[in-house]
Parts: sequence; C-alpha cells; structure tokens
Amino acid sequence: MTDKNAMVLFRVNINKNYRDILLQHLSQLSLVHIKTKPEETAINEKNDDLFERINKLSQNLESLFKNLDITELDFQKLSFEPDKRKKFEVKDISDLINQLENEINYYSNRINELKNNRISIEIELEKINTIHGSYLFLEKYKLTREILMKFKHLEFKAFTTFAKNLENIENIFEFSHFPNFLHYDYLSDDRIAFFIIYPKKNEREFTERIRIIHAEEVPILKKYLHSDGINFPRIAKEIKFVITSLNKNQIELDRIRDDHILLFAAAYEIVKNLQEYNWASHQFEELSLNRLSLSFYLPNGKVKEIQQGLIEKFQDKITIDSINITKHKSVTLKEDKDHPQSRKSKDVKEGTISKEETSAKEEEKKDLRNSAPTIMRNNFLVRPFETVTKMYGVPAYSEIDPTPIIAITFPILFGLMFGDIGHGLVLIIAGLLGVLRYRNKKGKDFINFCWIIL
Repeated sequence: MTDKNAMVLFRVNINKNYRDILLQHLSQLSLVHIKTKPEETAINEKNDDLFERINKLSQNLESLFKNLDITELDFQKLSFEPDKRKKFEVKDISDLINQLENEINYYSNRINELKNNRISIEIELEKINTIHGSYLFLEKYKLTREILMKFKHLEFKAFTTFAKNLENIENIFEFSHFPNFLHYDYLSDDRIAFFIIYPKKNEREFTERIRIIHAEEVPILKKYLHSDGINFPRIAKEIKFVITSLNKNQIELDRIRDDHILLFAAAYEIVKNLQEYNWASHQFEELSLNRLSLSFYLPNGKVKEIQQGLIEKFQDKITIDSINITKHKSVTLKEDKDHPQSRKSKDVKEGTISKEETSAKEEEKKDLRNSAPTIMRNNFLVRPFETVTKMYGVPAYSEIDPTPIIAITFPILFGLMFGDIGHGLVLIIAGLLGVLRYRNKKGKDFINFCWIIL
C-alpha cells in the first residue's frame, strides 16, 4: 500500500438538529467510512423502536421475495429509464416505513392467498389423479353402474394405500377371519389400489379393520360410471380443469412478480438504506449542550476537499478534529472523560487527538489501524485479482496488499491445472462471453473472474 491509500480519522462535533443533514451530506460523498462505536453502546440500537420496525420490514420483504423467487441478482439485471423508478412521497422516516409496510403487506397477503389456493389445487389434483388411476384398475373388472346395483347384501368399496401395507392388508382381511373378496394392483412403486367386496352386515367389523392400515377410500360416484363402463372423459375433463386452475395460479404469481419488480427493487433499496441510516445514526456519541460527535475515516487525498465541503455546508455550526492513521506505527485515540468540544474547523490543527504507543488496556485506547478501512488500488491488469484476494479476506490496514503477487502466481498455478488446449479454449470463450454479457452489471466479482480466465 502507498501513501495515497492512507486514511485520516475525522471527528466532527455538531448540534443534534443537524444529525440527519450531516448523514445525508456524508452519504453523497461516497468516500466516508463511519467508525463503529464501542460494543457496549450497540445495545441501545437493538432496543430502539425504529430498529425493530426496520428489522421486521426487512424480514417481511425477504419472505415476500422468497415466495416470488426474487434474488438480488434479479435487481442487478434490471434495465429501465430513470423516470420509471418507483417514487415515494413521505413526510419523514416513520411515514416512509408505514408506506413500505402497507405495500409489502398488500402483496404478501395476496401471495399468501395464492399460495394457499395453490396448495388446495395441488391436493385436488392429487386426489383426481388417484381417482383416475384407481378407475383404470377397476376397469379391468368391467365395473358398471348396473353391476353395483345388483349388490343387495354385499358392499363394494375401493381404496388406495402405501404398498408397504400390502402384507397387513392380506393378514387383516384373511378370508377365514373376515369373509370377503379382495384384489389389488400397483398404481406406482409405492402406492397400490384395491377393492373389496364383503357382507353389508359386517360393516362395523370392516370399519375397525380398515382403520388399522389407514387406507384412503376411492369414491365410487355415479358421475364416473356409465351403464356400459367408466366415464373416463369426465375424469379427464376434471383433471384438465384442475391443471388449468394450477396454471392460472402460477401465471398470477408470475404477473405480480414481473409487473411490480421495479417496486420490489425500490423497496429493497430503501430498506437497505434505512438499515444503513439507522446504524449510522447510532454511531453518534452524545455530548453536553445538546451536541453530538461522530467519527469517520476518509482517504488522505480527499481531506481538504471534504473538510472544505463540511465548512461550507455547516459553517460555524460544526467543529472538526483529524488524525492521520499511519500504516506502520500504532495510533490510538484518547478522549477526555467529558469529551469536550474541539476548536472550530477553521482552526483545525493535527494533534488535537493525541497519538500514543499501543500499551493501553482500556477500550478507548485501541489501535485505530484495527478499525481503519482498507483501500486496494491496483492497475487495470492486477485489479481483477482483487476478487481472489477478497475470497481469503481483505488485508488489514497495516498489512501489505497481496494482490500483485496473486496476479503472478494464480495464473501460473491455474495454467498448470488446465494444461490442455481444449480446456483453455473453452475457458477463453466462456470468459469472453461472460465479459460481454455482464459488463454493464453492478456486480463486478463475476466480471473479474471472466477477465482472469481470459
């Protein structure tokens, strides 16, 4: 790492009323890394009502996306005009959360309704398919409505059950114990259908015996029986109707997903921003005189620009302290017990925040290099290999960036593994197609891998 990658810690002191304005200003810079407060203060965030609402909102949105089979990758693939983005007109954060809750709850309820309806349709489809299979089995015995009408003292019933129950069926309905005529056939590897004819006077005993095997009765309905056989066209018509209902259900789910994907993308982005805002708002330290303090890191090369921007934005309403974070020497932060205000930003001078060797045991004297963010800056040839480096972990602020070394060793080892020219051609084609296909997408890791295998 070079000096241009060095970081500076800013600590700003501002009135509580300007907290949100400060966060909005810092978010627009896209260069600031807010320093996390000590762990013991994080409990306040978890007990915060806003935190609970945002967390619940995130969970409901995640559940909705799961039901609609939506992932973050789907949002990255979106391409639309800026004026087509979903807009929310709100008074404050609470109003924004209320609107999001209403939107998410509406679609969640609709999706749950469709899901429950789908379950009912699938059960009905399974039932009618079982009837179809069972009647195919009964057709072998020329079952008709007239034949059933001739049974004056006998009862005819059909059932389906698991094939593993076959032995129990034969034992339970052994003729010497229970007079009957029973025949079965396999509907599938694990399901069988059987019919049984027995004396009507033994109905009670039959009921007790059939309960043992938990068989499912197949209804013998007049609408499925003709005088000359089984009414298969009627059964086929019912199957078609159920399948059509199932398809309509899926079409409606797909329609909701496709027609409102921009709304869902907007909700996802807003929830992420709310989570970041809520976290950032809890990193302020409360001071006396209704003031707050916030510490954040920024690149050394942007110090003057950002400092001047803060001065122009807040003028005399803000004070700024700064400290350079060296890479090869311990830097610690020591604060007074009362955390007094620093002098005005116009009079900023390094050293307001004291530097010490890492020998303190107290929480407030930790080495700032441990929390300072790492910037990896490499040329365009080496930059794709940053993805490989990040797979093992981002190097600490005080550590050397191993990406240039990986850029040399990784291709050599990769080439030894895939020495065949055929494999090489396949990888080159795959890498080229990947670069061309996803070059304008937000996710860069996949593009980096494509460049590497090229």
